[in-house]
Formats: sequence, C-alpha cells, structure tokens
Amino acid sequence: MKWNQADILAATHGRLHGHDFVANDVAIHTDHVKKGGIYIALKGEKSDGHLHVEKAFERGAVAVIVEELQKSLSSTQTQIVVRDSMKALVDMAKWRRLELKNTKFIALTGSVGKTTTRMMIAKALESYGSVFTSQQNYNTLIGVSVDMCRCPLGANFAVFEVGMNKPGEIDPITQLIKPDVALLTTIAENHIEYFESIEGIAYEKSQIFNGLSSKGVAVFNLDMPCLNLVAPLVQRLNNRICFSRHNSRADVFLEQTTDGKKYINTNEEECEITLNEIGDHLYSNALAAISVICALGLKIETGVKSLRSFYLPKGRGEVKLAQSVLGKNGMTIDLIDDCYNASFTSTQAALKRLKNMQSRGRKILVFGDMLELGKESQEWHLKLLPEIIDAEVNKVFCCGAFSEKLFQALPDNLKGSWCHKSIDLHPVLLESLREGDMVLVKASNGTNMRALIDLLIMEK
Repeated sequence: MKWNQADILAATHGRLHGHDFVANDVAIHTDHVKKGGIYIALKGEKSDGHLHVEKAFERGAVAVIVEELQKSLSSTQTQIVVRDSMKALVDMAKWRRLELKNTKFIALTGSVGKTTTRMMIAKALESYGSVFTSQQNYNTLIGVSVDMCRCPLGANFAVFEVGMNKPGEIDPITQLIKPDVALLTTIAENHIEYFESIEGIAYEKSQIFNGLSSKGVAVFNLDMPCLNLVAPLVQRLNNRICFSRHNSRADVFLEQTTDGKKYINTNEEECEITLNEIGDHLYSNALAAISVICALGLKIETGVKSLRSFYLPKGRGEVKLAQSVLGKNGMTIDLIDDCYNASFTSTQAALKRLKNMQSRGRKILVFGDMLELGKESQEWHLKLLPEIIDAEVNKVFCCGAFSEKLFQALPDNLKGSWCHKSIDLHPVLLESLREGDMVLVKASNGTNMRALIDLLIMEK
C-alpha cells in the first residue's frame, strides 16, 4: 500500500507544506503510526489528534494531515493542511476505492458474530487469491475509511466489517465500500437502547444491501429473527443467496448425518466440514463464509478445506492455558477468553459451547455486564439464569451492576462471588480455582474484564 503526496492532494484538496513524500501506511492513532506512514489528526469530542503530531513524527511518520498549520513543527516535517481532516480521510478512502477496480469487496454486518465471520471469510478466501481484512476491530465509518486507505492495490479480495450503534450509521459505510457481496449474519438485541425495538435494529442492519450494484449479491441468514422484515427488502435485489443450519430449502445449508459428520450443501456441491473450534453456533459463521464463496461464483471445496485450520480471534472465545502465579504456583487452568463483547444471544451461545467442551476439572463462569441493552437491561440479564443452569457450570462469579440480581438469583451451590469491578474478582476467583478448571470469561468490553484476563495469564 502506497500513497504519494500528489494523490493525497488530489483526493483531499489540501495544501502541501514541506517536501514530497511517499507514504506506506495511514494511521489516525499515534500508537499505530509506522515508520514511513502518514498520520491524520482528527478532532473528536474527547481528544484532538493535533496535540500528538510531534509524537507521530517521533514514531516515523513521513507527513501529517492537519486542519491548521502546526507552527511548532520544523520545515522538514511535511504537513498537508485541509479544511476538515475527517472529510479528508473519507475522501482518501473513496479515492482508493476507485483505484481498486480489480478487487472483489465483501461487506458484512450483524448483531453477533461479525468479527468471527469476517475472519472466517478471509480464511476461506485465502486459497483463491490475496485477501485484505482489518487487523483491528475497525467497523465504523472512520475505521473502515482507514482500512480502505490501507488496502493494497493488488488485493484480489477485501473483507470489511460494518458496525453501528445508532440509526443511520450503516448506509454511509456501505456506500463507501460499494460491496460486490453484502452479508447480513443475524439480528439480536445488541444496541437496543438506541432503537425502539429489535425490528428497528433489523431495518438498520438491512441497510448493508444499499451499496450493492445491479450485479452485487445479497447474502442473508434464513434462520435469523425478524426474517419477515428483512426478506421483503432482499427480494427487491437482483441477486441473493440465503443460508441455514436447519432449512434444506436454503441455497447453502448444513446437513448432519447419523454418525455426526457435517456437510455443507449447495445446489451444485456437497463438502464435509470439520471445525477445530468447538461451538455449534460457529457452523452458522462457516455457512455465511461459504455463502460468500458461492456469491463470488467460486467452487466451495477449497474454501471449506481452508476453514479446517480456522482458529478464533483474540477475545472471541479462544482457549488459553493459564498458570496462576499468586498463591497457587504451578496451578493451570483452561481459560476461554470471550470478553470482547457480550449480548444475550452471544452469551447464550458461549454457555452452550462451554457445556459441550471437555474439561480437566470444574467449569467456571466469570460473567460481566452486557451493555447497551437499554431500559430492559436487568431483564435481559435475569433471562440468563436458566441458560447458566442448563450449561451445568459449577461456579459463577459476576461483576457489574446489572449482574448483581442475576448472581443473587443463582442457586446457592453455584454462587462464587459478585463484585462491582472486574479487577476485584481476581483474589476471590484465584482462591477458588483448582487445577484443571475450565474458566469462561464472558462480558462486554466496557466492563474491563480484559484486566482480569491479563492477571490470569500473566505467567504461561
């Protein structure tokens, strides 16, 4: 990926102050600046990137994009001055998108499983050509714009995740990506505090299809809630593919034989699929990935084989061997790191996965609040009670305000401890753990459960 100043000036209509340059990367955070990259100083509600331009040069930036000429910089430190740095970033992304004429673009959204599905799609496509996808969880207009600017001109495929918190956020992102394939994975209660109903979420997520061209393909999940709302929107499109774990009338569906083998079926192919990762819900992600393969007009066998070596990304349910170093030296546990995000649906899936996993010892749930569930947050947490009992866990530890009543409602034999903050769980959890325990840590990112994870794996 390269950017020269002529293209940047043409895209942004900025003014060059300094020397000519060629940049090899684009960053909006100084911590992400690479040697030879360009730093774009954005103004946000809580921070101003202009305060960090000197740090960007210290980290090796060849130039910065700013809204005001930074007089503290030397004449050897190149600046491009624009009216609006956020608009400049988006304009650069649009410029790069026009250059990527030979790249097939895939955009996906959904309430749960977006990142796992995106990584599965990228994995499945590896055998068909070069694939670009984000290494961070970039799914906002800003993040997608950064990734678009980073996309190599030689990429055969580019896979972008599209997220939203409020109404109106998806359409501008999909209009930027202009995908050849647009995928809607499923609908759930995430972000419902910003919507009147789950139907509102379904409508917003369906805007992913707006950026498709007349030849673009819509891919959707036949098993998802609110299908009756999504289906009429999809029916208007020229090309569409549906997938299902249960319905053999879908274009791509899963079939399980009496001996437990699983097969992905299309109108033309049938391929056995085996995933290294445990979790029945992961087969929905795999079906979505293979449906994208079909939408691109490719034979699925190669992609299915690639998925056999797929592993979950960090914070999405990966299993780690952790060794505690405080109080019980040498004790090891199997730690399931699933603390990047949490909703009722994803927590339900995580608990089912835990139930089906083989453990060397007890099964422990460490649970933090599910956020962005609106006025019914407490009710959503209490709905997890039968799910936890059914998962056959041995002990439950909780943190956060919404989790307190859930903890109180648990049978006494399941109660470990409840704390306000995740970090406060560490000593009581460590005291309770035994050799070989399997510990599922599930929470929304805002609960800072990552700090607890870091303590539990501080020595491997």
